[in-house]
Amino acid sequence: YTRQFANLQDIAYSTWLDAIVRIGLNPDRLPRFADLSRQLNTMTGWTVIPVSGFLPARDYFWYLGNRLFPAVPKIRPMEQLEFIVEPDLFHDAFGHIPMHSHKAFAEFVEYYGKVCMH
Repeated sequence: YTRQFANLQDIAYSTWLDAIVRIGLNPDRLPRFADLSRQLNTMTGWTVIPVSGFLPARDYFWYLGNRLFPAVPKIRPMEQLEFIVEPDLFHDAFGHIPMHSHKAFAEFVEYYGKVCMH
């Protein structure tokens, strides 16, 4: 977290940087989906739902269309710290979930999910 956040400080979208703080992510502890859901639900009506890995596209879009973000609760092994093919807790919590606290983005992703379900 600390290294990636520092790498992105000067190049990342400022709304995403703000969202990281707004949803309560910090380098001292692993995020809990219940805490993230509580924050997101208050801000935009989204909930984080734990899943075991990749989902079929139709299921994934169903979740999005219903303001549910499917996220993997396991963390990558140390030997794959730089890159892992599968989604994991860091990828989802650090990369995807923060922007769901932004109203316009959250509404767009819900709409996108509904369109892609059909």
